[in-house]
Formats: sequence, C-alpha cells, structure tokens
Amino acid sequence: MSLNFPTAFWKDSNPSDSSDEVDIDWNLYLYYTPNGNIGAGEVISSIAPSFSEITSAHPYTVEGQDYYLAYPETTTSSEYSSFFGWLLTGYDQNDLSDFHRANPWILDDNGKELNLFFESDQGTLQDLNRQNNYDTETNTRFYQDTFNKFIQSGYAEGSFTLTSASNLSITVSGLGEKNATDFEKMHLAVDDVHICKGESPGGGTSTNGWDMNQVKLFNSAGTQTPNPAPNRVAGTYVDQDNRRDYTTAGGQATFTTPANPLQNMDAGKHTIKIYFNTNDGLYNSGAFYGFKFNFS
Repeated sequence: MSLNFPTAFWKDSNPSDSSDEVDIDWNLYLYYTPNGNIGAGEVISSIAPSFSEITSAHPYTVEGQDYYLAYPETTTSSEYSSFFGWLLTGYDQNDLSDFHRANPWILDDNGKELNLFFESDQGTLQDLNRQNNYDTETNTRFYQDTFNKFIQSGYAEGSFTLTSASNLSITVSGLGEKNATDFEKMHLAVDDVHICKGESPGGGTSTNGWDMNQVKLFNSAGTQTPNPAPNRVAGTYVDQDNRRDYTTAGGQATFTTPANPLQNMDAGKHTIKIYFNTNDGLYNSGAFYGFKFNFS
C-alpha cells in the first residue's frame, strides 16, 4: 500500500480542532530594485489577505531596456549588479496568465495556509525548447517579454492572537531546482526565534537543471529533516498550476523547536516572519514553498 500523498497539505477533518479558532493575518511583500543595485529593494506591494490591492511594477526599465534584457540570469544576490524583480501581470504588451499567477501568494484556511509560487524563468524554457522543439516564434517573444530573469525576493509577516495558551506546529513543503543547492531560500521565525530554513535540493546534472525536486529543510540546529528528502511525485515536468501535487508527505517537515518555543505559547499576540529569495534568476519554474500552521 502506498503511503504517498501527492499534495502539499490536507484539510483537518476534525471540526472541533482548536486551530479553527485562530486566524492569521498577513502582510505580504514583493521586492524590486529599479536600478540594478544590490539590496532588498523597494516594496512594490503590501497586500492583506484580500488580493485586490496588489499592483504590477511593469515595465522595468533599466539602461533604456524594458525588463533589462541584457541582465545575466545567473547573477546572485551577493553581486553588486543584482536585480530583484517580479513580472506579475498587468503589463499591456504581454498576457502572462499562462505562465505567472496574477499574485504569487496563495492564502487559505483563514491564513493558516500560505504558499509562495516563484515565477517561471527564461533559462528553463530555453532548455525545454532544445528538448521539446517548442514553437520558435512563440519562444522568441517569451524569452524577451514573459519569463523572469531577475532574483525573486519576498517577505511575509503574519500575526495571530491566542486567547489562551496553545501549541503551534508548522508543516513545510516545497520544490526547488535540482541543478544546485543554495537557491530558492527560505527562513522562518516565530516571535523572532529561528524555527527553520529551506533551500533548493540540488543533486541533478547540468542537463536537467530545470528539473524540480523537494526542497531541503533544516531545523533550528541546522539538521536536515527529513534526510534525505525523498524524490517528488513522478512526472517529466512540473505543472506550473499544480506544483503542490508533486510534493509527498515524506518530503514535508513539521517544526516545533528549538527548545519548544511553539509549545504552550502564552495567550496574546504573536508574529511569524518568513523570508524568501531565489538567489538568482535561473531554474525557478515550478519552485514554491508551502506552510500549514496548526494550533492545538
């Protein structure tokens, strides 16, 4: 009998679970640098659980070129020429709906489930074009206008109020590139106490860098869990719209440490902070992080 669950999360079937009584309110940020200088960039959107407030930063014009077409997608966050940006939707010359969500954030269950879907990158399509002979005319337009060559950086800050002492556990899953580690990074803290980190799994080859596998997750002590992370659900390519279907229960990790700060939490207001950074603009297609916050 298979113990594989091809979804990132599943709904709690217990209607009396105390988690139903706790809502998490989120402020969600995406960053961009309009001049190519290193740094976290400027906030282009701060959105509440209602997504109607998000706006597009299109067009990015750097050195006279929309999207900065000459920008090297392999530039990393530590380099001076780093360019942070999201394409989102709303730029009239492009219809991005088949390639990027209008909003990369997904909230569910009164804020107790949070996902961030990274935007598709140009390098992945170029690799797949060589393998699958995609339409040349269509690809040319996509290379220039549709796919994101920039570093994608985001920050989520959630707050919740407990009416009585409660326990919190956080289940995390995600996908990242197989080409190398140290990309698609994530760092999560609760009440400014470090809880966990994540990064791309690596383990691939230069010929399949575009491929995704389940992210490496680390607890507060820096120990990988699970170790090793099992392979994602089989399939040649990750469907952009259904990324969560490629994770498995065995690839998830649930965090309650260090020193159990999430156990018997005091009544009152608490804060969750999550930082995201692709660290380059290559092999992000299909990458994401997902979180489920469980109170008991």
